[in-house]
Amino acid sequence: MKKITKKYYKFFIAAAFLVLVVFFVIFKIGSRPERFSLKMPKRYGGAVELASGMSRLAFSPLDGFEARAEKEDNGVIFRNAYEKTDVKSRVENYFFKEDIVLKEPGHPAEFRFKVSADGLIAKKEANGDLGFYSSAHKVREANAPHPLDLVFSIPAAFLIDAAGEKSSVKDVSMDYLDGVLSLVPSAAWLSSHPYPITLDPSVEISVLNFYSHPFMGDDWIVSFATRGQADLAITPNDAATVADDEFVSLWCGEKQVQPQILPGDVIFYKNWECAKTAKIIHNTKKAGDHTLKFQFGGEIAYAYNHFTGDRRYAWGENVGWVNASSTYERIAVSDAGITGYAWGENIGWIKFDYDGVAGAANTTATDWGVTNDGAGNLAGYAWGENIGWLNFHPDSAQVKIDRDTGDFTGYAWGENIGWINFEHGLFNYVMRNTDVPSVVTYPAGNVASKSVMARGNAWRRGTDITERGFKYGLTETDTWTKSEGGNFNSGDFELLLENLSPGITYYVRAYAVNSEGAIYGSYVAFTAEAEQKSNPIILKKGIIFKNPMILK
Repeated sequence: MKKITKKYYKFFIAAAFLVLVVFFVIFKIGSRPERFSLKMPKRYGGAVELASGMSRLAFSPLDGFEARAEKEDNGVIFRNAYEKTDVKSRVENYFFKEDIVLKEPGHPAEFRFKVSADGLIAKKEANGDLGFYSSAHKVREANAPHPLDLVFSIPAAFLIDAAGEKSSVKDVSMDYLDGVLSLVPSAAWLSSHPYPITLDPSVEISVLNFYSHPFMGDDWIVSFATRGQADLAITPNDAATVADDEFVSLWCGEKQVQPQILPGDVIFYKNWECAKTAKIIHNTKKAGDHTLKFQFGGEIAYAYNHFTGDRRYAWGENVGWVNASSTYERIAVSDAGITGYAWGENIGWIKFDYDGVAGAANTTATDWGVTNDGAGNLAGYAWGENIGWLNFHPDSAQVKIDRDTGDFTGYAWGENIGWINFEHGLFNYVMRNTDVPSVVTYPAGNVASKSVMARGNAWRRGTDITERGFKYGLTETDTWTKSEGGNFNSGDFELLLENLSPGITYYVRAYAVNSEGAIYGSYVAFTAEAEQKSNPIILKKGIIFKNPMILK
């Protein structure tokens, strides 16, 4: 079985002053290279255009000169892009770096960039970083951006002088207002540090797939990238990680390296330096919630391993696993349709209804969603920012839900990703909807003066019904209960209600309970028959009355 591993890469843009303002933009993109694109201008002053899936970010200097790009080493240089300032750009491993080189005093005191971030929500983080989040999920977490919705990030800027001394982020004012990013290095700091300045590569670490979902027996593979040289320590962050995950190997690119194993299963490598993508492999002995802490120089990052259980997954040859019950979100199935979000490790979030209300006409841009006809036959559309529309009832296929077992079957179609299979061969992981039962109250039968047969129907919806019965009273209140326990499948059921009062109207409703909870049907009224005043006289054939009889 393939690992359910989040293959997300991060790309970095660094703009550094050589009394250096280090200015990174971090990009989370899908695992396939075509999901990320970068367009550089031939002259300084043009826009740098970035795309991650369907998210777009562009920024351009507001005050620079139109300097022509010249090749230099493994990048390009824009000479005199500002007064007494050069700009260098290069790509290395998973870092795109743009250095603004202040050659001597007299350079601009402020650097401003016009930022175009349509469809993204900008948020200033507590540590000074500026994050750009997908706006498609702003309904979650009380409208607060969710960590997994982060698409681009600009960490807080800092300064480095010619001697390699690094400033605090407080020595650079970084503001973002009305689409304009402003960087103002401290004049006091600049005046106390020497020119000219050369860039001292920063010590950085980035975990590229920070969320994974391996099962027992799978390898937990965490890819990461580093810049510079420093001691590397990878530490199990809790007792469960120590007990459940066994170290296998550490790699720099295609080369396996031998780290030290310190007490507490800490993986340690002295003076680590790797210009390629690195990875660490653990074998998962027991699925669960696990965390690795990465320390590289003064930088810290985390990778997480979370097991979400069986029967949560659909599969696409081009996209991998799609999880309907992830750590942060899940889908919800009703008789009208599906709401919520599913998570694809390689494609991001898939949204199942525009406004979170089940049922849609699928006629406008604000009225779409995956619908259910009440019998488990799905139709309509889901949407993913990185994949576009996903059709649940395309020509020659349809996704269905068995109302009894809760199992999904069939195929959905996406123009950009092909088929998503809801009945793949790994049966233990086939998507299953487990929910409270579906219950209907039928009209009562065999109505007598002191008893009645209450009748109903219950669908199990993915898990056995453990209790079913009827609630009834003189009004639409549950005064009395008649029930039975066991392990029941879907179907009709009936129970005799006794000790009724003749001629009285009662209200009864069916109910059922499974491991997901209890559900109640609608009330149905019936009236017990009136009590007869005397027993009937039955005359049989052949009886001869000798004396006259008067029947009253």
